[in-house]
Amino acid sequence: MNKVLQLLLVTVLIFSTVVIPVSADRSEKAQVIKFNNDTNDLIIKRGNGERWLIQHNRACTSISTEFPVTLIWEGDKVVTLKVNFNEKCKVYNTVPYSGEGKLLRVIRSENQLVKDHEAEIFYRGNQYMVDYDERCRYMYDFEGDLIYYNFFNSNNTRGEIILPGNRGQCEFKTLYTTDTAPEETQEKPETIEGFQHQAQNNSVYFYWKPMTAEGKWLYVISYSRNPLELDAYKNWREMPNIRLTKRNSYTMRRLENGREYHFYIAALNEGKEAGPWTQVSVTPVAGERFVNNPDAEPFEIKMEDKSEYFKLSWPDRSKDSRRYYLRFYVNGKFKFFRILHTDEISFNIPKEPEYEGQNLKVILRTFPKPQRPKFSDGIFWKVEENEY
Repeated sequence: MNKVLQLLLVTVLIFSTVVIPVSADRSEKAQVIKFNNDTNDLIIKRGNGERWLIQHNRACTSISTEFPVTLIWEGDKVVTLKVNFNEKCKVYNTVPYSGEGKLLRVIRSENQLVKDHEAEIFYRGNQYMVDYDERCRYMYDFEGDLIYYNFFNSNNTRGEIILPGNRGQCEFKTLYTTDTAPEETQEKPETIEGFQHQAQNNSVYFYWKPMTAEGKWLYVISYSRNPLELDAYKNWREMPNIRLTKRNSYTMRRLENGREYHFYIAALNEGKEAGPWTQVSVTPVAGERFVNNPDAEPFEIKMEDKSEYFKLSWPDRSKDSRRYYLRFYVNGKFKFFRILHTDEISFNIPKEPEYEGQNLKVILRTFPKPQRPKFSDGIFWKVEENEY
């Protein structure tokens, strides 16, 4: 190979090394203002004071107001969200956030050939009639619920509507405004009833009876590692680690086993007014799930020591239950379980030599009607211990 060719190859290699582009993602820390795990919507505050609404996928389950999140950029777009426990999730939508309010109703078009484009919304004490574009075709699904706003001007006459759960984003203009708040037709929430909780592995399961009054109800759950002074908060939106759910059950995940957490649960009416708080402290545990507190109306179990067996008996709960679930322990070690029909109100445990002088324990529960037969559906619990 002659010297000219060698020099040419070296020049090409050097030039190739220089022009290869190097891409590096830019990251940015942001404060978590609030979030909704049901719709995967997150409100953050950037270092420059801007507030953004970020809509992401379900991969991020450990978001907390106690810890910042990391925004990962590609060019001028946020593509990934990194949260506590090193979770990463894909970002679908990022938009400046002005606030949120209630979608009162969608105005149906009289002409079937014309798409619906008008709606009444409520924001900070005012009711607006707005004209929105067709990109918010799923507005019907959110009547009576919260939606997000990004206003383009200070008098709130133009802006964007962002539907929860990345269901749509569209521009709107205000047709007219009234200064009167929408009439509240729903009564003030009462204390939730039938409250239960189960300590589980890195999580806590909550269950309560649905509100009986008509209307659309939400439930708010807040938790902290330290007890909260509720009087220190103006409203529930300022409380830490807020979760909202439409269901009458919820599982708080990504908790640390062996650490005590303080939970606060209340019902919200359509005006997002919170009822009295139900408070409970729970410590997640590894291994088998157990109930920390019985139902408000537990039933009594009797254990009679017969010559050849232990006879268990309890009141008839067939009206509220579809079957019984019984577990038997010796010195805290699980021995067996039985599924019993609701017409059975007794059960005999044969005596074994290994039971003598030991601590025996029975847990009996019911599966309530008409929910699905899964373990976390149980309502009535009672623990009976006996030395044999």
